[in-house]
Amino acid sequence: PPKWGLARTAGTIPITASHTIATSANGQLLSLNNGSAHTLPLPNMSLAAGFQFTIAQTNSGQFTVTVQSGTTLRSYGDATKTAGQYAAATLTTHFPNSGDWFLAGNIST
Repeated sequence: PPKWGLARTAGTIPITASHTIATSANGQLLSLNNGSAHTLPLPNMSLAAGFQFTIAQTNSGQFTVTVQSGTTLRSYGDATKTAGQYAAATLTTHFPNSGDWFLAGNIST
């Protein structure tokens, strides 16, 4: 049976600079192996409910998730960042075509 936790990933996308989320990110692992912090803007685009990808911080640079106009980010304690080196979190759309995202995993404010 499936276990709760981070989403399974279909492949890895290395992140070294600015990155824009596209439909090809569905099911992928976005891996940040950089000593500098990185901002990841969530798009307000037509995506199916359950579209998801995982972010992993493999160095000291933190991922900070931001939203664009018309997009909502929901997370425990309003956390928007990976918690530290080797932290991972999953972003999932909640309703189809809504721009409503959930962030869950090893996150902090």
